Amino acid sequence: MKIRQSLCALGAAVMAGSFSTSVIADPIADFYKNRTITIIVGVRAGGAYDLYARFFGDHAKKHIAGHPTIIYQYMPGGGGVKSANFLYNVAPKDGTVIGMLEQGTAVGKLLRDHPNMKFDITKFNWVGTVGRSYYLFGVWHKAPATTIEGAMKKEVLMAASGKSSTTYIYPKLANYILGTKYKPVLGYRGAGAMNLSFMRGETHGRGGTWSSWKTKMGPHIKSGELKFALQIAPRKNPEWPNVPLLIDLAKSKADRDIVDFMTVPTAIGRSLLLPPGVPKARVNAIRRAFDATMRDPRVVAKAKRLGVRTTGETGEQLQALMVKLAATPPSVVKNVRDAIGMK
Repeated sequence: MKIRQSLCALGAAVMAGSFSTSVIADPIADFYKNRTITIIVGVRAGGAYDLYARFFGDHAKKHIAGHPTIIYQYMPGGGGVKSANFLYNVAPKDGTVIGMLEQGTAVGKLLRDHPNMKFDITKFNWVGTVGRSYYLFGVWHKAPATTIEGAMKKEVLMAASGKSSTTYIYPKLANYILGTKYKPVLGYRGAGAMNLSFMRGETHGRGGTWSSWKTKMGPHIKSGELKFALQIAPRKNPEWPNVPLLIDLAKSKADRDIVDFMTVPTAIGRSLLLPPGVPKARVNAIRRAFDATMRDPRVVAKAKRLGVRTTGETGEQLQALMVKLAATPPSVVKNVRDAIGMK
């Protein structure tokens, strides 16, 4: 009798243990435990994209079940096309690779759709925006013109990377809307190389986000050696209220529609994404980890200390933005292409 009672008790304990284990089992934690997540940054190390990628990567580990190790890999090239192609076609589709593209890549794809652009912006799994951006034309104090009015009269050479990059597209846009004479000079790899180009006199300036300018050129901004001529964003950067905003200078509805379309990259900003085909549960897990990381007191304190604005738009909001962007009327896309000289 005692043996039977003992066996029954043992069986009940085993069943209870099995039931308990099945209740608390976490397939996300099981997958990510002892694994490494690689964040692919589509530009060179050391700039604003790197900074924003690390706002997430340096603090996300504790918010992802299984607490994976997080490392960084830098993949510049073609204004973000190289990294986009890699993430879409080559990267593992299991949730162990996250990307941060150059902010103009999505718009560049819709405008050019070149055969070497082998990705669909709507099929990426967008994770969230670390920070929106304010785009400014910065020109060196020795440039032939340091204002919009001056650039309407004199040619200003603007350092640029690839034709899909905002460093190329936005000067062309300004020329169409305002009649300025900005001339993109291609071939510079990264903000640091562009900055050196105008400080050496090879070019006169470049376009870039406020976070990039602040990170790379803070002392030269304070000294007045670097001057801002134009902003391209839905609204002005509150720190530069006297720098003209392109949308305010557009004179017709057609021109405003063009500028609205072309300011989408500033809304995309420093956004993270997963390749297509990642299991939905892992996409959701990374999205919620992103949301939690952006609310993490350490991240909030770091952003405040560095004077960086973090916004934390969700992956679902970004996904909806990409669907809306891809549905832009062909007439608007054609007008934009004409505006920036794309054939």
